[in-house]
Amino acid sequence: MKWKISNLTRKLVGASTLAVGLLLTQNAAAAPMYDASRWTNRLTFFTSYLTAGTHTIQTDTRPYGGADTVLHVLDTSLHQVAMNDDYIPWLATGRHDSYLSFTAPTTGSYRILVRAYNSQGEARTNVIVDGATLVTNQPFGSYSVAAQWNAGDEFRAATASYGGSNDLLGFALDGAGNVIAGDDDSGPNFYSFLTLPSAGSGKLLRAGYPGQNYFGSTATLQAPPNAGNDSDGDGLTNSLESVIGTSMLNADSDTDAIPDGMEILGNNGWSFSEGGNGSVPNVWIELDYMNNANVAPPYADLDHDKAMIFQQDGKVISHIVLDDQLPYSKFIGLGGCAGRTDCVSFETTKDSYFSTYNPERKPFFHYAVFGDAYGLYNATTDSIHLVNSSGIASGQDVLVTLGKTTGASATWQAQLGTLIHEFGHDLGLSHNENGNDGPLGPNSLNAHRSVMNYRFQLSGVPTPWGSSTFRHTYSFGTADCDSCLTSPKLTCVNARNNGTCADAPSCDCDVAEWDSLNFAFGNAGLGANAGQPGAAPVDPQDAVRRNQDARGAGKRKSDVARWIGPVPMRSKEARKRAFEAFLATSGRAGEYVLSEDGQELWTREGTHEGK
Repeated sequence: MKWKISNLTRKLVGASTLAVGLLLTQNAAAAPMYDASRWTNRLTFFTSYLTAGTHTIQTDTRPYGGADTVLHVLDTSLHQVAMNDDYIPWLATGRHDSYLSFTAPTTGSYRILVRAYNSQGEARTNVIVDGATLVTNQPFGSYSVAAQWNAGDEFRAATASYGGSNDLLGFALDGAGNVIAGDDDSGPNFYSFLTLPSAGSGKLLRAGYPGQNYFGSTATLQAPPNAGNDSDGDGLTNSLESVIGTSMLNADSDTDAIPDGMEILGNNGWSFSEGGNGSVPNVWIELDYMNNANVAPPYADLDHDKAMIFQQDGKVISHIVLDDQLPYSKFIGLGGCAGRTDCVSFETTKDSYFSTYNPERKPFFHYAVFGDAYGLYNATTDSIHLVNSSGIASGQDVLVTLGKTTGASATWQAQLGTLIHEFGHDLGLSHNENGNDGPLGPNSLNAHRSVMNYRFQLSGVPTPWGSSTFRHTYSFGTADCDSCLTSPKLTCVNARNNGTCADAPSCDCDVAEWDSLNFAFGNAGLGANAGQPGAAPVDPQDAVRRNQDARGAGKRKSDVARWIGPVPMRSKEARKRAFEAFLATSGRAGEYVLSEDGQELWTREGTHEGK
């Protein structure tokens, strides 16, 4: 019997299984292949101790309705010793069970493998060795694809279903169905990784180790990557990237700050191939929470609801990993607690609980905490200022503190809206200068339609505008500009009160937030030890720079001006709007001037600042 103990503790809310595709790149004699969306079944695969000499082994699927089996005997290195498809002593029955009479060359352990003849759903069998039934009702299935390969090519399989690491087996079969190479755990995280010993053709098979459930997996076949065939150095050859749809010149094709190779091939510990996709941005949040009369724990569908909004509205794959329930403290101190016994510092919490079992994911995960309330520490006076706020966020960190505002009665809408609002700050979004002042007037048709606008944080945005249906989404930037005379924006309210609306006829413009999300959070975070240990690695050619304006540091809700440098946005119009928003909200409009096409910022002295 084989036992594996993983140190990965995955506590999930609303986890779903995602089937993704088989990715195959063959040698120069064959066109690259892509085969999409296949489930991974289990194999019957176990160890039997045999003495040197003749033995018989057979399958029996009759108790389970009958099925077509292929039986292999392998040594402990997974080299084939014997194989049979359909031969049994009683051929007249029409059964497709397998039967072997073979000679074991030495005394020792052998691996017995039963697979399906063709790719098929799971069936079940008994296995009889020397007349004794060793295993009963064992599932077997597999998925295989015809392929060609060169000597030295690498066949790898990785889990794609998010919900925990799954153990994979991989085998290469020649044209007659013989196993010519096999592997169990040579890849990261119990994934299979085998190097083809010689050029040939046949089938590449992958399946789950016994005891696994159904799950999705990916598989790749490529030449060993090197500087000559992997232009961006992400571990995927150029020919394989052309099949997958990722860029061969950009190690992070979807600009989500997670390298393509990591999202396709996986890695040790936490594997980003689970639920990842090298062509679509992925965002990951570890969520810890307190549970008390003042604090409601995350509601059950929080992950699902956030993921649906991000997928449908932003074409972004969102993941929440619900992790630890934290000891309750009334306050979470940012920078310290000034000796208060009813306070725990954010730094202490993060150091003690953030990905302690999976440190390899820290540079790529955001860290969120659901707590009661927070306070800002003042080192000069050694005191803490308690803040009546629903949350705060910066860099990779998010605090949702609904205890002071809604307490344990917090609705699911308040939880969802506040998490998405604060997470928006981590993604580079501001409030677009919208405060809580002033109601929406009947003529305010162009208000900033975003959960980043305080007015819509808890309730959601009316969708469609003016309806009674609400959605916690970011803005699409389709509302154009609102008049100074009707806008509820604080700047516009002040302009009206001062009688200066004539100077700002359209002072409230919508922002295309979904088109300008920034996934690289760097070191900036909450507290003195913010963002440790290390920033998300960002390819220099796609560097994303977001430096907070020092004058805005520490403001409530992290409503600080952000410098937007070379951001890989999805449209020129989105880039122009982002620069305009920076100039409008930073208080630095006198320092910079926007280029005529809206694609560059220049200092007033003429120094080029961003492109």
